[in-house]
Amino acid sequence: MLDTSHLAQQTTAAAAAAAASLQVRQQAGEDLRVCHIACGWDHSLAVTRTGTLYTWGAGQYGKLGHGDEVARVIPTAVRGLQSAKVKVVLAEAGCEHTAAVGADGS
Repeated sequence: MLDTSHLAQQTTAAAAAAAASLQVRQQAGEDLRVCHIACGWDHSLAVTRTGTLYTWGAGQYGKLGHGDEVARVIPTAVRGLQSAKVKVVLAEAGCEHTAAVGADGS
């Protein structure tokens, strides 16, 4: 029989870390109301009402959009889009990629 008990432990730990991170951001005054979520094979993403894209999960091939291949268990804002002043309205995740659409069509 396949032992998957470690998956539940990892998922619980990741969920707790994500919740703690969101609480910190809320205390800092960020609007974290999520209007869209998507899940890939091993990464996830969320778009807030203010147009910020958050990604987390496995980072291989740069699919999280942070300019590296580092895995993240805490939802992390994609700063490159923010610095380019792109307000994300929709984003999707695939097996090894993430795609986002800005309000201006970019």
